[in-house]
Amino acid sequence: MFSRFQSLRPDGEEFGKHSGRGLAIARTIVEGHQGIIAVESREDRLSGARFVVRLPISDRR
Repeated sequence: MFSRFQSLRPDGEEFGKHSGRGLAIARTIVEGHQGIIAVESREDRLSGARFVVRLPISDRR
């Protein structure tokens, strides 16, 4: 899901015109800050997902 030019849908259909780079770019930025990005979904739901971004807290000011 976080690979470049990848789009996922349960039925395999494409949706809209898009480049497929958004999550890959987000992952690059988050990892550049020593963070993580993940997707969480509930198996009992047919649609929707939650994207979680965690970044370390710095003591530097």
